[in-house]
Amino acid sequence: MSKTAPSLDALQEAPHAAWLFDVRRRRISWGNKAALSFWQEETLLDLIEHDFDPADPMVLLFESLARAGEEGARLHHVTLDLLDGPKRAALTCRLVHLDEDQPGVLAELAEKSAALTGRFSRFGEMVENAPLPLSLFTPSGALLYQNKEAERLMQARAAESGLAGLLGDAPLADALLEKAQRTGTASRLVQLSGMTPRLTCRLTLRKIQDPETDTPALVALWRDAGGRKTALSEAAGDAGELQALIGTVSDFTWRMSRQGGALRITELSDGFERVTGVPAASLFGLTLEEAAAQHGVTLTGELLEALAGGAPWRDIALVWPPSDAEDVTLLISAVPRRGRDGRLKGWTGIGRAGAAQQTGAAQASSSGIALFDTLDLPVLSLGADGHVTGANASARALFNLPLPGTPADRLFGPYEASAIRKEIAGKTASPPLPPRETGLSVTVPAGHTRAGGEKRFHLFIMAWPHEKETGRLLCFLLNAADTDLHKAEIMRRTLKDAERALKRKSDVTANIAHELRTPLNAILGFSEIMRDARFGPLGNEKYTGYVENIHKSGQHLLSLINDFLDLSKIEAGGFTPDFEQVELAPLLSECVDLMSQSAASQKVGLQLDKEEKLPPLVADRRSLRQILLNLISNAIKFTLEGGDVTLSAEADDAGNVTLRVADTGTGMDAEELAKALEPYGQGRSGQKRGGGTGLGLPLTRALCEANHAAFAIHSEPGQGTEVTITFPSTQVLAG
Repeated sequence: MSKTAPSLDALQEAPHAAWLFDVRRRRISWGNKAALSFWQEETLLDLIEHDFDPADPMVLLFESLARAGEEGARLHHVTLDLLDGPKRAALTCRLVHLDEDQPGVLAELAEKSAALTGRFSRFGEMVENAPLPLSLFTPSGALLYQNKEAERLMQARAAESGLAGLLGDAPLADALLEKAQRTGTASRLVQLSGMTPRLTCRLTLRKIQDPETDTPALVALWRDAGGRKTALSEAAGDAGELQALIGTVSDFTWRMSRQGGALRITELSDGFERVTGVPAASLFGLTLEEAAAQHGVTLTGELLEALAGGAPWRDIALVWPPSDAEDVTLLISAVPRRGRDGRLKGWTGIGRAGAAQQTGAAQASSSGIALFDTLDLPVLSLGADGHVTGANASARALFNLPLPGTPADRLFGPYEASAIRKEIAGKTASPPLPPRETGLSVTVPAGHTRAGGEKRFHLFIMAWPHEKETGRLLCFLLNAADTDLHKAEIMRRTLKDAERALKRKSDVTANIAHELRTPLNAILGFSEIMRDARFGPLGNEKYTGYVENIHKSGQHLLSLINDFLDLSKIEAGGFTPDFEQVELAPLLSECVDLMSQSAASQKVGLQLDKEEKLPPLVADRRSLRQILLNLISNAIKFTLEGGDVTLSAEADDAGNVTLRVADTGTGMDAEELAKALEPYGQGRSGQKRGGGTGLGLPLTRALCEANHAAFAIHSEPGQGTEVTITFPSTQVLAG
């Protein structure tokens, strides 16, 4: 309870009624002896079971106090619905906190206010200098008196026309006067007639009586509501913008609250049913474990750990299997809610459907699977929990499922799941069990394949030989119809040897790159000082030209080293994308602006052709920028004077976003194109401007895959080249 509230023991024998109201449950949870008599109930249990209508004035008042959250005692007049009829009462109310930080109100019945029994003759003396505008009207609406604040506000108009003229609406004035005399109070938001500017006020009329003459009158309180109304309008606008933003980046919202010692689902928006097919209301009151068991959902350790912690978390994958469709990967984010004592009382979050955004080692796994893209057999990368973290091109072409985040055993027939889980557990044991010589025979059901029809494979699961990523596995699928198991085992050993060699190459590459960049940075720094003549002129003008050439050559060499290092990191699985929301329009304009000078110097036209409104992407901003700059730079190099390079972007009806870089340059035939896509290979190097290492296209393709985007290139000799990058709808935020 609030420290300012009296104890319940102290109020138990008080002569005035006092009760404790549970706002969330709309029930009295405690009352003293006087409260039992006041509410005409025999026992405390009877009082606790007393039902209140949600529209009851007292309930509405207490809910309003709970939302405002103001501490301390406040006097409020409210109509109480008693057995013998409505009764107007003054309540001293204090906001308190019940168990589990639920809101409550401690109400005490106050004595009748002495201010209401004052004589009219003394009314002016009492309120003349009051800071609030106060007026006194007869029951018919004629003005008896107004204080200085009311006179200033009304500009002395009420004395001439009474309440009806002041409001400019006689029927409204009559209705307010009649209600105030009948019920004791009438309140309404009104506009004062003839004011410039037009003034909006909250008018409250209260009925009073002169005890000596028994003359009735009505006290009017005027409160300027114009500023408050504007503030409320702005707040509503801000809330609407925030809700629109939440709707843009998510498919549904959710809330969990601590009830009965457990976190339970208390709110879930209708978007959840649109994504999963499960009615949101069917999960209310359940713990996440109960909801998962009810619908066959596997909760990952990462999600359970996040719920048990106290820090915000983002895009944790939860695979939800609806009964009439394929599995849906939900990406869940949340922030904690805490009580006044700092303890966790629940979570508020959002969710969206899409491919899992992985972090840490899982991201590296997804990138490292690119090593096997050239193999014509499906290869999956698995985490220690058996969930797919990456897939090569053949696997993506085989499965008609959202692979990242999906349990590996769910890709195959239901009778093989147990064997696959056992095999995965054996590979992640310490020490791991020896490899199976025969592999597992598995079936991919017809509904899980893009081409239709079931597929039979020998399944080999092996530990990934990478000392920095313990617990990571590789899963190879060899066609059961035309692959003998002896050949498969030879291939498995060969792949392990290739991985070891690749790691050694990656370490050497990193060391060489570091050794090259250190002196190169010195060359760039000193040549820049000389070029800018920071310590005085060089003397001969030729030296200035030489220094400029040194600086440009150093920049070019540093760019090549960076590309070389980036590609090596991607090949070794060491590249970790930093996924975020990327607004496309400004990024595209920035890339075109950066390359416009290069295009102009080569006398090549550079245009940007994009839709007016492009949805934002979930991508790594730095690498996406590098992809676009690499492609535009390549296009300019291979385009002759007078040619054109175009960067375009569009979104299709399915929600995918496509970026294109097209040129009218020299183009390549199939053989040259294949060579250009290999690391360190180049197409028609003699027909381009500037040098290069042949890293541009391979690096761009690898960065596209790291961003979960599809890379395609089409080129014809003499007709130019077009590169297409397609981000699937799972990487596109709803507009």
